[in-house]
Amino acid sequence: MSVINKSFFSKVIAEFGPIAIFVALFEYSDFFTATKGMLIATCLSLAYSYYKQKRIPLFPVLVTVFTLFFGIITIAFHNPKILMLRDSIYDLSFACAIFIGLFRKKNVLKFLFSDLYEMSDEKWKILSYMWGMYFCMGGIFNEIIRHNGTVDFWVTYKIFMVFITIFVGAISIYIARPRDTFSLK
Repeated sequence: MSVINKSFFSKVIAEFGPIAIFVALFEYSDFFTATKGMLIATCLSLAYSYYKQKRIPLFPVLVTVFTLFFGIITIAFHNPKILMLRDSIYDLSFACAIFIGLFRKKNVLKFLFSDLYEMSDEKWKILSYMWGMYFCMGGIFNEIIRHNGTVDFWVTYKIFMVFITIFVGAISIYIARPRDTFSLK
C-alpha cells in the first residue's frame, strides 16, 4: 500500500485549502475579506472531511472551532491582530498539551490520531517531541512577528509556515512508515 494516495492529497487540500483561500483573497482584496473566505473554506473543509470519512475526527473539529472563534472576533472588532494572535495561542497551547502529555505518559498525538495511523509507542513519542518543538517554535515566531511585523509580513510568514508544516509532515510520514517501506534494493 502506498503511503501517498488520493486520500492523502484530499487531506492536504482540506488542511491547507482554507489558508490558500485566505492568501489568495488577501492578495486580491483585504485582510477581512480574506478572513471571511477562510472561515467559509474552513467550514467547507470540515464538511468535506465528514463526506469523505463519514465521521468528523476530533482534531479538525478543534481547529475549526478555534479558527471560527478568532476569525469572527477579528471581523467583529475589525482588528487583524486578533487572528494573528490565534496562531500563537493555538501553537503554544498545542505544544504545551503535547509536552504535558509526554510528562504524564499520555501521548496527545496518539490520542488524536491513533484512529488514522497505527504505529509503535516509540514512534508516537518521537513524533510528539518533533511536533511539540515545531508548535513551540511556531508560536514563538508568530508572536515575534505579530508584535514587530506588518500584516503583509505576517501573511508571507504564514505562506512560509505552510511549507515548513509540509516538510515536518513529510518527516512524520517517514518516521511513521512500516520498516519495509522505502527500502532500497
